[in-house]
Amino acid sequence: FLLVTAYGISYNASEEALVLNKQISNIKVEHYQCTNRTENNYVLGTAQVFQALDDCLEGSGLLY
Repeated sequence: FLLVTAYGISYNASEEALVLNKQISNIKVEHYQCTNRTENNYVLGTAQVFQALDDCLEGSGLLY
């Protein structure tokens, strides 16, 4: 009886560990995607601002 109980506890713990590892992996993927999207948006937004500034300065003759 003791061996069956110990095996049952071990099996349940292993199953729960697999579930937790999968959840952690999903969180890591979601974190990566969010961070990557945010960095991309920042870079594109910054590029647009600098392009607008360049266009403005070129149009005003301040770059010459």
